[in-house]
Amino acid sequence: MKNILITSGTHAFAQRVARTLSPADSVVFGDSNALPEIMIKGGKYFNLPKPVSTSFSHELLSLALDNDFGIIIPLKLSEIKQLAACRDLFEEYGIHVAVPSINTLDEIDFVVNPAKDFLPAVFLNGKPLSQTTDETISDKYSGVCLVSDSGEEVLFCCIEG
Repeated sequence: MKNILITSGTHAFAQRVARTLSPADSVVFGDSNALPEIMIKGGKYFNLPKPVSTSFSHELLSLALDNDFGIIIPLKLSEIKQLAACRDLFEEYGIHVAVPSINTLDEIDFVVNPAKDFLPAVFLNGKPLSQTTDETISDKYSGVCLVSDSGEEVLFCCIEG
C-alpha cells in the first residue's frame, strides 16, 4: 500500500486521476484553495501552500514527511514546474514526485484541463502507477499522462494554475 497525495483535490480531474490508482493505495487530496473544515477533519483533504509561495516545496515536503506520503501527484502546472526543480530533494527522503525532470520539462507538451473522455495514467520513471495501462514510457518521464493507443506518443496533463 502506498500513501499518495494528489494536489488540486477539489478539481474533477484530481478525482479522475485517483480512480486510476489501485484501491489498495491510500489516496488523499490537497488543495491550495481554502477547504472547508469539515473536509479537513475527515482526513482525506489537506490544505496546501500556494504554488507561488517561495516556500511551497519546503512546506509540501514537511507535510509529506508528517503524513508519511510516499508519492505526490501535482496537477497544477505551477506546482509541476516548482517540484520538478527540487524533485531530487524529495527523493532523498524517499518521496516520489510524479513530475518530469527539470531537464526534460522544456521538451514536454502539456494538455491543460483534458476532456473527460481522455483516460489519464500516472507514471513514475516510465513505469505505470495507474491500473489503466500496462504501457511503459521513457524512464525519464514521470507525471500524469495521456498515452496514444500505439504507445508512441505521450502528452502530459495538468490543470491551469
